[in-house]
Amino acid sequence: MSLLPQLRWIGPVARTAGSIRHRSLHTSPSRLTTPVESNTPNQLIRVRLYRSLIGLHKNTRKVAESMGLCKVGAIKTFPVAPNVVGNLVRLKEIIKVELVNDRNLPSRSPPKGYQVVKKFNGDPYVD
Repeated sequence: MSLLPQLRWIGPVARTAGSIRHRSLHTSPSRLTTPVESNTPNQLIRVRLYRSLIGLHKNTRKVAESMGLCKVGAIKTFPVAPNVVGNLVRLKEIIKVELVNDRNLPSRSPPKGYQVVKKFNGDPYVD
C-alpha cells in the first residue's frame, strides 16, 4: 500500500493574447483528496530514516532535518496531511513509512536488569 499520492501532470500553461491561463482539472473537490486522507482521517504516519543523508542534495538534507530526521534510525510521527506527504515524496529513497493509530513509540532499549525498591531521601551524615 502506497502512502504517497498519485501524481498527475496537469499540462503546460496556455498563453493567449497577452493573458496567461492555467489548465484546470475540471474535477470535483472530492476527487482532489488523496486516498489516505479520505480513508484514514485518524491515522498517523510513522517515518523512520534508514539511510544516511551524506551525499544527498542540500535541499533534500534540509527537508529531512526540518522533519526531525537527522540521524539514521530516527523515528518521527506526523499527521496525515498533504504537506507532510509532499515532504515524504522528496525523501522516498531513504525512509520507511507506515500508518499507525497512536503516537506512542515502542521501547527500543532492553530491560535494565534491576528494579528500584526504595529511593533514599534522608541526609547521609545523620544516623
